Amino acid sequence: MTNQTAHTSLPAEFADLERFIERWDLPSTNARYARRLSSPIEELKEFFEMMMSRVDRIKTFLDAKPFNEYTDQDRRLGRLMFALGVVGPAVEIFKQPPVTDSSAITFDVTHEWRILSDEHSKTARR
Repeated sequence: MTNQTAHTSLPAEFADLERFIERWDLPSTNARYARRLSSPIEELKEFFEMMMSRVDRIKTFLDAKPFNEYTDQDRRLGRLMFALGVVGPAVEIFKQPPVTDSSAITFDVTHEWRILSDEHSKTARR
């Protein structure tokens, strides 16, 4: 089962963001960038605006505990924040999903911290 369909819950305080999990709870920057490129700008704006309205509260919530104490729900919320970092430039700078005047259709991250991966966290606890 994929990450998008395996889990569909966030901390109760952020239940209004549940509708974004299926599309934006993705395991890597590369996957998030591919989703950005395949999404209409209207969808990106909707996600961006909703997340930005909650960003300060999300940051306060996540910063209240160390990473090794994050629940699966906390990690999911963190991955939505990572998605916001990928979507933001499309909405605020480029006004379109791809980078302006670029033919790049991928964003290749060769090394990425996996601290918010559910599977990584479960392995690290053993």
